[in-house]
Amino acid sequence: MIQQHTVAQGETLLRIARQYGYKTSTALYNHPSNAEFRALRPDPNLIYPGDKITIPPKKEKFIPLRANSLNTFVVQNEKEYFR
Repeated sequence: MIQQHTVAQGETLLRIARQYGYKTSTALYNHPSNAEFRALRPDPNLIYPGDKITIPPKKEKFIPLRANSLNTFVVQNEKEYFR
């Protein structure tokens, strides 16, 4: 189910993404349903209170694994910086 999130004062796109279970903010920013938001805010680090962001439903990933062998996974997290 697609949800709408209205940005509040002090929120970042990364924190909004993590609130809804995403690891990075690019999953929300680059989603086709947020094309209007991208046109309004070309820099994903500059969002303002009142902006509306569409939260798409998460998709599950299925990765085939080999039995009796070592399976390695790498998780890439986005870092958040404060200035």
